[in-house]
Amino acid sequence: MDVAATTWERALLPAELLYGPAEAGRPESIANRAHAPKLSILMPVYNAEATVIRAINELLRVDYPCPVELIVVDDGSTDGTHKELFRVDDDRVIVCRHECKRGKGAALLVAASLATGSHILPFDADLEYSADDIPRLLKPVLAGRCAVVYGTRLSGYNTVYRSRRYARGNRVLTLLANVLFDACLTDLHTCLKLVPMSLFEELPLREAGSGLDAEMTALLLRRGVRPFEIPVSYYSRSHARDRKISWRDAVACAGILFRARLRRRAAGSVGRGPEAGVCLVGPGWTFTSGISYYTCRLANAVAESQQTSVIQLRRLLPRRLYPGWRRVGQPKASMTYREGIQICNGVDWWWGRSLIRAVRFLRARQAKTLVLEWWTAAALHTYLVLAATARLLGMRVVIEVHELQDPGEAGVLGARHYARWGLHALLRLAHGCVVHSKSDRRLLKSGFGSLNLDVAVASHGPYDQYLAGSHDVTPATQALLSAVRTAPRPEVVNLLFFGLIRPYKGLEDLLRVFNGLSDEEAADLWLTVVGETWEGCTEPERLIRTSPHADRITFVNEYVPDDVVSATFAHADVVVLPYRRSSSSGILHIAMSHGLPVVVSRVGGLPEAADGYDGAVFIEPGDPDMLKSGIMTAFRMAGRRFTDPRDWGETVKAIDIAAGIVREPAI
Repeated sequence: MDVAATTWERALLPAELLYGPAEAGRPESIANRAHAPKLSILMPVYNAEATVIRAINELLRVDYPCPVELIVVDDGSTDGTHKELFRVDDDRVIVCRHECKRGKGAALLVAASLATGSHILPFDADLEYSADDIPRLLKPVLAGRCAVVYGTRLSGYNTVYRSRRYARGNRVLTLLANVLFDACLTDLHTCLKLVPMSLFEELPLREAGSGLDAEMTALLLRRGVRPFEIPVSYYSRSHARDRKISWRDAVACAGILFRARLRRRAAGSVGRGPEAGVCLVGPGWTFTSGISYYTCRLANAVAESQQTSVIQLRRLLPRRLYPGWRRVGQPKASMTYREGIQICNGVDWWWGRSLIRAVRFLRARQAKTLVLEWWTAAALHTYLVLAATARLLGMRVVIEVHELQDPGEAGVLGARHYARWGLHALLRLAHGCVVHSKSDRRLLKSGFGSLNLDVAVASHGPYDQYLAGSHDVTPATQALLSAVRTAPRPEVVNLLFFGLIRPYKGLEDLLRVFNGLSDEEAADLWLTVVGETWEGCTEPERLIRTSPHADRITFVNEYVPDDVVSATFAHADVVVLPYRRSSSSGILHIAMSHGLPVVVSRVGGLPEAADGYDGAVFIEPGDPDMLKSGIMTAFRMAGRRFTDPRDWGETVKAIDIAAGIVREPAI
């Protein structure tokens, strides 16, 4: 396939089809480029149905002093822009489309990744600039006088500004850039920036929105580049057609300029490199929870390919407000972070000096991406500060959503609205988001609308940390080990319910089905329940105490240490998870890592989590007949072991997609 050929789906094809097998993935022949100059014009468009064809035609009719190509990226337009672009038939034009809106900066970066020219030039489709000015920008480059050329808008010289406020805003921000970088620019925000591709690729660009414009200039100025400025004509859009530019955009631009000036090191182009790194923020081991294990396991997976650091939330909230307050601070986890991972332990809910230490830790590490593990509103105030700090430091911010709203918090007066408002504010500070199912993605979109985020979907990674078995244990742990091994296997099939005992977990449904079994049906079964009671959920305990098969039920009402978790699943034959609602389940992934048959409700993100796992038996929530049938089906599967299809590499890649480091559509 000719790289200059026009095709609507060119940017969606694999690199092997775009460049040929020898050149796939930004080939050396293209990265180095020929000595003969070639101009790549980059045109991001969004809802430009009325002007895009006219803008393309004006660009193509100009007589250029060198070969040109035009790369148009439709940033998820919702009008007829994509239909208009489908009509384009010119060998010099390449068209690509985002499935959803990702931002003008993201569109420009995608266009640049497809460019084959020696120089690039952004050009908007709104007809504010004239294509006739482009050959004049090329002349000093072709003559060897300079490398970077800006087409500057000078008041009183072929320009029309519709708003004095916008014109003054541009001058103020241009002055700020000049002061910060000791430069003498006249137009910071001009669209016409002619830059060598080799230089553009060296810039560590991170902005996905319109801020990429200011970031590129700031990074050029910091490197000592002083653009050669040539006056161009400009006719601004009317207020009716104008973007909703506000003072917030000016503040964001100023922040970008300051970040570029204060950045401690100049990284390479966007992507992995020696300096690339991820900083994860999640709960530590003081308030041990499933997300504590998730954060540790994910950090260990990320550390296999890049530098990794972790900021732990130490004291999550006042101890007495935590449902499992009696075990706070007790050593439950034997899992450890991989050697080489730098850890800040940690941030307390009341902040004090702990937050200052965390901010200093974040600034000193200067990771490329900050990942915030979201599962409770108790971490919200700390997350807002860390996210804002990361943005000021020029980091990419990603929110990994495990649960939009904790079920227990939803019933607390004011907590539901606080969590919803806070998550919305946090998402506005983020560049992207990772969810664990398409179901969660739909909930995120319906609950928070379009936030101009890259949303990546990745299945929960395997919880394989419990496969090692028990080590030296205390007498208390030994008693728990004996308890979870009570079932007289292999004479019986041991059904296991594991995890926090909460109203939405459906343990009552399982117990009612088990209690309703005849003596003959129950003769081959044993039920082991291991979990800590939360939120006053005492009905399961009553059902166990009054069960006609109480002698065939083992009940451990405690948050057990890791050695006991390993022994519990090693002694189980079938895991039963009759949840009434759920976004995801760490218990499901422990069971899958052990290869056990699992009876699981078809609710929320659980069907996707267990998709491809041959040991899954799906049931409908709240249906006792189907639950009983599912248990009997799994009973016949007891003794078999199944392969877990999950891989942490999927989550690591999803973080890069959400951060905008991997340039591919997230949806």
